Amino acid sequence: MKSFPTPLETFRNCPRKYAFDRDPDIKRRYRKPTVEMFTGTCIHDALERFFDPARTPIPARTLETLVQHLREAWSGKDMR
Repeated sequence: MKSFPTPLETFRNCPRKYAFDRDPDIKRRYRKPTVEMFTGTCIHDALERFFDPARTPIPARTLETLVQHLREAWSGKDMR
C-alpha cells in the first residue's frame, strides 16, 4: 500500500522542505516537468477550451473539435 506524506509530516521531518514546498517561486524555478505533467496540462487546456462557451459554442462541441483543441494545446507547449 502506497501512502503519501501529509504537510504536517513533511514539516516534522524537515521544516525547510516544508517551506520550500510552499514557495511558488521556488517551485516554478526548480520543478522539472515530467511527461505526466506535460500531458495533463495539455489535456486540461484542451478540455478547458472545449467546455468554455465563449470559445467553443455548444453546437460546435464535437469529437473533431476536441481533438483539434488537444492538438493545438500539444503543439503550443514545450517539454523543456
